[in-house]
Amino acid sequence: MSDETQKPGPRRIERVLGAVAACLAVVLAAGTVYALAAGLPAKKAIRSALAASEPDASGQDQWLDLGRLRAEAADGSVVVARIVLPYSGADRAFREELAGKRTELKALARELLESVDSGTIQEGGEGAVKAGLRDRLNAILVLGALDTVYFTEFQVIP
Repeated sequence: MSDETQKPGPRRIERVLGAVAACLAVVLAAGTVYALAAGLPAKKAIRSALAASEPDASGQDQWLDLGRLRAEAADGSVVVARIVLPYSGADRAFREELAGKRTELKALARELLESVDSGTIQEGGEGAVKAGLRDRLNAILVLGALDTVYFTEFQVIP
């Protein structure tokens, strides 16, 4: 057969596929070099170690997030709060009680936010609301008690 009768198509496709494979290899190699140079595996290991580290001085290493609550306060203002409850992960029974009563805890928190007015909040501050909330929540908890309540967000909108 002469050169004119051979089809040049497959050879061209092979060259294009080879070029694409070479580009992918270069991109993967560059990404690996960047990740190692930037220390990304080390940062991931540090984050994992911190997540599994010893509890803080209070022994509270777990958090129950009740979520973001919006409530209309007694004077018509709107209170927005994101409530987080710290507890010890070593106390399995208390952890299960908190998980089982999450809906009830959230309802009690909403009731408290609806019962206060913006004047009371401004007089006593966020701390007074936290203390009242902690006391209400502890009243329904049987297997343990909360030492504190955290607000990751707290706003009063007139």
